[in-house]
Amino acid sequence: MFKIKIKDLKLFGYHGVKQEEKTSGQNFLFNISINIAKESFGKDGLYQDNISNTVNYSESLPWLKK
Repeated sequence: MFKIKIKDLKLFGYHGVKQEEKTSGQNFLFNISINIAKESFGKDGLYQDNISNTVNYSESLPWLKK
């Protein structure tokens, strides 16, 4: 198993229960861990130096922002 870790990702958003939070906004701090099965890298389970076989962690950010 491989892991991609994003630590202390700070995003600013206008979310909250109180109107002030929705108007002024606030910072949100995230720690994310993405697990990747070792077998997904190749039939022998070894890392292949091929960009098409990698995970682009930046593609997970739009999902997180939802």
